[in-house]
Amino acid sequence: MRPKDCAEDRYQLFAIFWALSTFFQQFAFGSFLSSFNSNPVGLIEACYFAPAVWVLLRPASRLALSTLASINVLGFLIRLPQIPSHRTAATMVSLAVLVALCSTLFAARNSSKATQFPKCEENLFAILRSTLVLLYFFAVFHKLNTGFLHLESSCAAAFYSRLSSWFPLTPGAIWAQYGAIHGTLAIETIIPLLLCFKGSRRIGILLGVIFHSLLSLDFYQHTMDFSSIMFALYVPFLSDQDLLYLRKLFRLDQESGSQQTTKLRIILAVVSLLVCAAGANQVLTGNLGLFFIARHAFWYSFAFFVLAATFMCVKDAEQATEATPLFPRLLTGRALLAVYFMTGCLPYFGLHYRSSFDMYSSLRVEAFGSNHILMPAAWDPFGFFKDLVEITESNDPLLQSYASGGWLLTYFEFQDYLFKHPDISVRYVRGGKEVNLARAGDNAEFQSGPPYLMRKLIWLRPIDTHQLARCQW
Repeated sequence: MRPKDCAEDRYQLFAIFWALSTFFQQFAFGSFLSSFNSNPVGLIEACYFAPAVWVLLRPASRLALSTLASINVLGFLIRLPQIPSHRTAATMVSLAVLVALCSTLFAARNSSKATQFPKCEENLFAILRSTLVLLYFFAVFHKLNTGFLHLESSCAAAFYSRLSSWFPLTPGAIWAQYGAIHGTLAIETIIPLLLCFKGSRRIGILLGVIFHSLLSLDFYQHTMDFSSIMFALYVPFLSDQDLLYLRKLFRLDQESGSQQTTKLRIILAVVSLLVCAAGANQVLTGNLGLFFIARHAFWYSFAFFVLAATFMCVKDAEQATEATPLFPRLLTGRALLAVYFMTGCLPYFGLHYRSSFDMYSSLRVEAFGSNHILMPAAWDPFGFFKDLVEITESNDPLLQSYASGGWLLTYFEFQDYLFKHPDISVRYVRGGKEVNLARAGDNAEFQSGPPYLMRKLIWLRPIDTHQLARCQW
């Protein structure tokens, strides 16, 4: 097989994985189901399905993948600022797809050489490889804090405790919980290091698939969304020898193998839509079990298949020989990586939290000082963390949960929330002064929210008053 054929195989495999990841992102929390109530966010989420099916059925189509990527970016912009970290990562991938395809089209318009076209895959996968390394870097760096390392506040310990309660053979002792904490840090450090070298990449992929499959066993957090993104991002690290082995393993060089692959893609599309139908059934009938069983059966079948194929590659495929670029050569690709890096650094500037890849890290660098081992308290250029609100009582369930749980809000978030919910009553303390509002909308202070641009770009977590930062997503 020629290198160009391997590049095309790698592209199509990535396209299929990315389409499936789009479905799993929707299935994890069922956001698309709110479209039945004409919820704007739900309607946006429902728009992902058609291009995802298109990509599954036509993975070679650049137009199909670019359409899916464009809708993903559009949905990201509309939903700002309430974007969880895994959706930020998905948007990073979508931007990489669009940049690589646009760069290729630009090059093709300025050159008549047919050899320009394969650079699309080269540019795309170089950006994606760097993106994955950056994600792991921030996942580890943000966790270097006393909150994550402490048993009582660590998200890793909390996740493991839930797993040990669900799976009887899993040890629930304190030593096992500490093992989960330090094991998480060790694995998330080792995986990108293994991926950086061609001789160890298969082991890195296998370790990553096992790790993220185990994470998805947490039925409470439904991490199949993030795990499926990581699975797709491992595809660019596959060598030509891996792809040749997979072709041989699944007999894709034979006509019957090609037909079977087409049938498999159709089956995947149909199964994805059936899971969507199970979700619709949940809304219409109130039957929660069918959607839960369908989405998890689909996910674990997919994860097992990926794990088995990866293990076979590690066991039997020939050693990789080609040098695979880890960083993009294009200036546009490097500019994207700079934006990604700055996004991950935002917590230390007091500008953004929930979308900055610090998911479940127990990081706290605001208001009461920093719990990070290396970084000082956030710079806080806009003074968000100097202007805090303590809620003492409210008829709004969310605000009351903050009052009962010992959480503070930045006034920035508090003002925006009351502007959007004018009918609630609330008693709060700000700057040592207690205020009692029978109806928030009657107060001129809350008849307008923060400036639009700031509201779209900044989303701050509640501030934990406990000595040890509690686990938050």
